[in-house]
Amino acid sequence: MDGMLDQLTERRTLYAACDRVRDNAGCRGADGMTVDHFDQYLEEEIDRLQDRLLRRVYHPFPLLRIAIPKPTSGMRHLSIPTVRDRIVQTAVDLVTREIFEREFEECSHAYRCGRSVRTAVHRLELP
Repeated sequence: MDGMLDQLTERRTLYAACDRVRDNAGCRGADGMTVDHFDQYLEEEIDRLQDRLLRRVYHPFPLLRIAIPKPTSGMRHLSIPTVRDRIVQTAVDLVTREIFEREFEECSHAYRCGRSVRTAVHRLELP
C-alpha cells in the first residue's frame, strides 16, 4: 500500500493528473475553483494536495449537484467533483490502471480505456 501511496504522491503523477484534468476542460466544483484558477496557484495547490495525501488527511469535497435538460425531455442530474478531487481521482487511475487491466476479462468493456458500449456492441455484431 505504501508503494502505491508513494506513486500517487509523486509530483510527476500529480502533474500528469493535473494535465489530464486540464485537457478535459471541466467546470468548477462546489468550492468554486475553476481549472484556470487552480493553474494560477499550481505549485501551492500541488504542494497542498501532496501534503494532505502523504499525511493521510485528504478528504474529498462535497459534490456540486446540478440538473441539465435532456435533449428529449426531463432533466439529467450531474454530480461534479472539485478540480482538486478530479486531480486525485485521476492520479489514482494513473497508478492503478495497469493493476486492474490485468484482472479484466477480454469481454469486459465498462470503464476501460479505449472501450465502451459501442465496442461491446460491435463485438456482439461480429459473425
